[in-house]
Amino acid sequence: MRILVVRAAHQAEATAAALVAAGHEPVVAPILSMNPTDAPLPSWTPDALIVTSRNAVAALAPHRMGFRGIPVFAVGPRTAASLTAAGFDGVTAASGDGAGLARMVAGTMPVGTRLLHVAGRERRPEPAHSLAAAGYRVET
Repeated sequence: MRILVVRAAHQAEATAAALVAAGHEPVVAPILSMNPTDAPLPSWTPDALIVTSRNAVAALAPHRMGFRGIPVFAVGPRTAASLTAAGFDGVTAASGDGAGLARMVAGTMPVGTRLLHVAGRERRPEPAHSLAAAGYRVET
């Protein structure tokens, strides 16, 4: 079966290889590109980090020492593994989606907690939407 792969170029190769191994014919046509935003880190110290993409890990990793001892909540196991490999401590993985991540954070951290959501400019509204509605202070 021919399958269109539209992931960012740096991710498309692994997806294409997995499809070939499964007997498919990948057609790679990336429609996304991932580039650092070069946004500055906040001047305040968050109570916890929420990370919704493995793409955010590379931008965050050089600053990991500034986040020592701060809980890190990852959207799923692969993002958590990337954070751990980059040297972050106290990483907890959610089920793989933003709503599950919001539930996990809400079940762990007290309302009013100040959270830094490490994410790209274009992103889904979850988990920030649910957490803000529940009384958490979420900044991206």
